[in-house]
Amino acid sequence: MSGSPATGTGGWQPSGDGFKRVFHTVGGDADFFMTKDAVQVSSSTPRAGYTVNVTRYGVDSVMVSFFGNRKTSRIWVRWWNGPYGEVTESVD
Repeated sequence: MSGSPATGTGGWQPSGDGFKRVFHTVGGDADFFMTKDAVQVSSSTPRAGYTVNVTRYGVDSVMVSFFGNRKTSRIWVRWWNGPYGEVTESVD
C-alpha cells in the first residue's frame, strides 16, 4: 500500500453541542461534525487522481468514499452510543 495509513486527527473533539473529527486517508481528507441526531460532512477533499462520493444512509449515518485507479478509501461515520467512525482502505 502506498501513502500513509488512515488516521484520525486527535479523535473526536467536543465542539459546541456535538463532536468534530478530521480523517486523513490515502484517497483524501474528510471533516465531520455530528450530534446524536445528525451527521454533517463539513468538507471532503480528494487527493490528486481520486474522486469523492458522499452517500447518506440516514440523518445520523454517512459514508465518504474516495475512488482512485483500482484504489478506494472509505470513511463511514454514524452515531452509535456516541460518535463513531470506521475507515476502510482498499488497494490492488
